[in-house]
Order: sequence, then structure tokens, then C-alpha cells
Amino acid sequence: MKKYFFGWTNIKKFIKELALTLTGKESRFSQKKVITYCIDFTMLMASILFMYHKRDTMTTGEHCMIVGMWLAKGTSNVMMSQGDKKIGFDTSAPTPEEEPTDVK
Repeated sequence: MKKYFFGWTNIKKFIKELALTLTGKESRFSQKKVITYCIDFTMLMASILFMYHKRDTMTTGEHCMIVGMWLAKGTSNVMMSQGDKKIGFDTSAPTPEEEPTDVK
């Protein structure tokens, strides 16, 4: 019998890792990324279903609403990744505001 990549063993491993991630235990996946992907997938499905059901009567304003929602989501993703980069910086070094100003 030919073994495929998406066999039951691999599917069970994936579900187990996903469950470990969502419970906060040691896992291969990042909990933040899993939750972000779930939110993105939910937004995508909601957008597709909304456009499908309103396909005959959809107005320009409704299209703009959907595009605006995705632009806002993209902006929040960029801001979150910028915040993650700032966390990696060394915070023990003094900032310019903390340096003494009475140097003679």
C-alpha cells in the first residue's frame, strides 16, 4: 500500500500539535499565529459568503466596506509584527531621555 503524506498518522499529529498549541503547552506551532490564521480564515469565509449572497444587489459601498475591512486587518498585522520586532530589542540600554543632561 502506497503511503501518502496526508495519511491518518500525519493528520493525528497535526491535530495533536494544534491542541497542544491552544492549551498553552509545548508545541511546534505559535499560538499567536494559529489564532491569527483562524481569524483571517473566518474573515475570508464571512466575506465570501456575504458577497455570494448579495451578488445580485451588491452596491459600491458594500464593496468598499469589505475592502476597508481587509485593509484594516492588514494594517493591524503590520503593526503587530512591528511590535514583535520592538520586543526583540535590548531594553536595558538607556534611552536619550534617561541620559543625564547636566554634562559640563
